[in-house]
Amino acid sequence: MNQSAGADNRRNTVTQLSTSKWHRLAYRVTRSAFSRNNNGENDMSVEDNKRIVREFCNHFKTSNADGLIDGMTEDATWWVNGKPHLFPSAGTKTKTEAASMFRNMFTAYSNGLDMKVINLIGEGDSIAAEARSQATTKSGKIYENEYFILFKIRDGKIASAREYTDPMHVQETFG
Repeated sequence: MNQSAGADNRRNTVTQLSTSKWHRLAYRVTRSAFSRNNNGENDMSVEDNKRIVREFCNHFKTSNADGLIDGMTEDATWWVNGKPHLFPSAGTKTKTEAASMFRNMFTAYSNGLDMKVINLIGEGDSIAAEARSQATTKSGKIYENEYFILFKIRDGKIASAREYTDPMHVQETFG
């Protein structure tokens, strides 16, 4: 068979597929190609990853540091914008350092940090979260901040977080 005849046969096969069959085939091929990791194992869906981020953020309201820590991979990192020499919470933290940061933070609030997730956008293992927090400190100050956090999910847990927030408000509220 010459190349021209092979191309004609492929065209004929494609045109014989109805539009709905073609769409189903394209969906299956795309889903198969993009729902597998490098080892050929199925990855979690974007919706699964969004659920993980929502559940993770709910732990802030109940001051559940253990829930936050358990929701992170062993090699997880947490980065907060700002200059570390100006803002102690700024910079990259290991899981252990993030655990300490969360526990210290929770001691300052009278009733947890209400972290409301406003919007989630996901692609692959990345989930971008827009969030707004509200809390009352034990000294009676109101703490309200806004966040953009880019989460990376691996094996159903938070592998990394990049938190963008207003460090000046943190400094103003907590000194």
